[in-house]
Amino acid sequence: MPANLEHYKGIIDIVKLEGRSADTKVLMREVKHFSENLESYNYCLPDEQLVSSYPFYHPYNVNEEPAEVFEKVNLCDRNCIDCNFCRKMWESFYKPGEHIDYYLNGCMYFRKKQYGLALDCFEKYTSLHGQIDELLLFRKAVCYKELGEFVRAMELLKRLSSGRYLLIPDVRINLGQCYLAMGEYAEAVKELETAQTQEGSSVNILVHLGIGYEGLGKFEEGL
Repeated sequence: MPANLEHYKGIIDIVKLEGRSADTKVLMREVKHFSENLESYNYCLPDEQLVSSYPFYHPYNVNEEPAEVFEKVNLCDRNCIDCNFCRKMWESFYKPGEHIDYYLNGCMYFRKKQYGLALDCFEKYTSLHGQIDELLLFRKAVCYKELGEFVRAMELLKRLSSGRYLLIPDVRINLGQCYLAMGEYAEAVKELETAQTQEGSSVNILVHLGIGYEGLGKFEEGL
């Protein structure tokens, strides 16, 4: 939030705002917001809430952030399930219902790579709320993939691969991994090469591309 910038005076020269997938005009308004409204605890302007990431991108709608929040978050050990500080603070502002509890729990389990528990929470959230955005769709696909349900994972990933989704390279990478697991090496290589053009030659892409080329008998390319 703009009001948090004061904590970084004398420490950093550049502040990076997230939102690389947003339109240029939106990004310019955000830069203006952060440079001029230095007492604001609104994360973004009220008319520019990022619907695709519901329910987390909301303005605070408060005039002052509790003093302990900034210090607590900056000393975070990422043990979210045992701590629950941020969740309790967030709930105190938004009074979420049961469906949000399932979403938050699912996200915490997802970060801990407990994919079965995460998927169960995401499914319960969807059954109660009915709203599913692209980020949730991607997380559900990863859960299915990690649980060995490659066909179901691919069904979700293919729904994302044609859209303007922020994680498109990751969608392609996960599709490629599913194809590899199913022995469909030509399709795997196709998806991974597409990801490579979008993201560059990351280690993750190169390793899986090598496996795909090996499966096709293209050993020189694999090397």
